[in-house]
Amino acid sequence: MAIESIQNFKEVPLGDLLLQRKERASSEDLVTYRFIGMDDVRSDGSLAAEVHSKEIKGGAVKFYPDDIIYGRLRPYQNKVAHLDFGGVASTEFLVFSPVENILQRYLRRVFRSQQFVEYATLNSKGDRPRISIETIYKFTIKLPPIDEQRRVCDELDLIDESLERLTNSVERIKDLIKISKGNIRNRLIHYDYSSSQHKSDTIGRVVKEIRYGTSKKCSYEPRLTPVLRIPNLKNGQIDADDMKYASFDQVEFEKLRLKKGDVLVIRSNGSLDLVGRPAIVTESEEDMLFAGYLIRLRPDAERIEGPFLIHALETTEVRNQIELAAKSTSGVNNLNAQEIESLKIPLPPLSRQSQIVELINEAFQKLDTVGSEVDLSATLIKEFAQRTTSQALLMSSSTVAQSMFAAEEKHSELKPEKVSTVSKKIGSIKERFAEQIENWPRTGRSFEEISDLLGEKYEDIRTVLFDFLSTEKPVMKQIFDTEKKLMMFLRVEQ
Repeated sequence: MAIESIQNFKEVPLGDLLLQRKERASSEDLVTYRFIGMDDVRSDGSLAAEVHSKEIKGGAVKFYPDDIIYGRLRPYQNKVAHLDFGGVASTEFLVFSPVENILQRYLRRVFRSQQFVEYATLNSKGDRPRISIETIYKFTIKLPPIDEQRRVCDELDLIDESLERLTNSVERIKDLIKISKGNIRNRLIHYDYSSSQHKSDTIGRVVKEIRYGTSKKCSYEPRLTPVLRIPNLKNGQIDADDMKYASFDQVEFEKLRLKKGDVLVIRSNGSLDLVGRPAIVTESEEDMLFAGYLIRLRPDAERIEGPFLIHALETTEVRNQIELAAKSTSGVNNLNAQEIESLKIPLPPLSRQSQIVELINEAFQKLDTVGSEVDLSATLIKEFAQRTTSQALLMSSSTVAQSMFAAEEKHSELKPEKVSTVSKKIGSIKERFAEQIENWPRTGRSFEEISDLLGEKYEDIRTVLFDFLSTEKPVMKQIFDTEKKLMMFLRVEQ
């Protein structure tokens, strides 16, 4: 369609297009029909396994075939479904019936578009953020004729099918890379040296110490001592992006402090696959402490190298020992110090350990390069598809302005006698926010994470975020994470 004709389409607020169905489900409906809860709608709009009505804890709203249900709670989760059957749904869903001027499949795409998700997220209110129907009504789109809506949806359906095939292909490649890494590691550690050198021993005989971590409650207060937790152990390394802290006396500190070459192991988790996963401590993590669900191994440098121990713990043979020892029917899988001590691992000479680690790292680096190139290609294609979707849906350029106007309306509602108190509170939050942002993860934080971090109301934090985003030299920027389906706020490097 020509650009000229696009400009001629009328800009329409959703309030002129939507017909909300407000019919409450009766007790008979709750027994008769399928119930859709918030957890039953995935972020891609598909439905999870059927839920029986006996699991309904509160009231419900009724929907009919061809209705759209929109999850108003935490709109960044993008819970939108176009249904071809009738039933009942959680009251956290708004139900919209078909109307003449807009196709339901087109409306569903508007709700799921990046622009609307950003708008809804920025304009949500409450500690459990929700978007109101009145706010939804204010969002504007340029509305094409029905035939054009149908053509756009058909073309976007083809794009979605291509993206699904692409995603499946990428996942298969990632699986092959993971399998290849495992095969290389197993081969080099267990079988790649002569039988005369083929020795093994238990971990208890190759480490100087095995120690449990602290049980102290940690917080995001950076002036205290940093404590590594399970989320900080990733792929054999320490990730210090999301750190917590606690206060310790000198005796506790000396007992739990980490040294370069230490190995941390996850000892307890609901996921059996995570139990026993290790990470090596580098110079950057020296003098940090570690939490109670981790165990510290201090390798005997005359018998084993830390990097070799990391790879040995990840081999199939050792993983089998770990999972056999840790598996539990209680829902929490545990590995204690005695069980770790008894794990049997290959033990070639130290010189050979270094060679094996070097060969493994070289092979992994090449495989990671392939994986990164695949990820980059997939990301570029998805971003192109996202832009194409936005252009096809003819989104209004005033979306950002709508968000800012909503924030201004929020301030205009304040009574004069409350302005001073509110300003002081916002100023206090700003000061704390400015301190916290220095330790911001490179991947940023979501609205909800920021709210938990500062312990303040969602509306107040939103006001502070707008201020930080709109300064002459912004200290933050916002992006929409297409994988997490979340708006993320990142620190701008000055």
